[in-house]
Amino acid sequence: MIRGSDGPERRVDLRGDDPRACSDTHCRPRFQAGFSGVGLYRAMLVAERRCHFVSFNLMTRSREERARRAAGLDRLSFAAENEASVPACMKDYAVGENVLHKVEPVAAGPRFTPIPVRIIIGSDGGIEHVHVIRATPEQRKSIEDALRQWKLRPYETNGRAVALETGLVFEFKPTN
Repeated sequence: MIRGSDGPERRVDLRGDDPRACSDTHCRPRFQAGFSGVGLYRAMLVAERRCHFVSFNLMTRSREERARRAAGLDRLSFAAENEASVPACMKDYAVGENVLHKVEPVAAGPRFTPIPVRIIIGSDGGIEHVHVIRATPEQRKSIEDALRQWKLRPYETNGRAVALETGLVFEFKPTN
């Protein structure tokens, strides 16, 4: 249930088959809220695309304008030009027996801060792309240098090795 200060409590389907869902099959609203304060009306909408969440925050001076802008999001398309070129996406693939060779990053920068990273594993099991989402420049370089040396079990679909996108979280801890 979502309760907004500008309206009654309402139920929002969190499973993705809400009739208000985006027309693209990969775009499913996960959360929608509206509230007013000091004459402003705000809405937050979150859509899932593959294994990512994309959020939209709208703020206007009227409910009508907020509704018009939210309705405009229906025209968005998350479809890639060539879906075949987009790697598969799987949560927590780069763990356990899937990791054949691992190099730990050198501790750098602030400690105890989770550092989210997205990687694309090539069909040969090597790391093709590293995207450090939030880190200091020193942490970013350390993580990128380490991950480029990792080797993972290639991900197979229909008996064929294919590229795969997954995520990791690093946290540098002090050594005793």
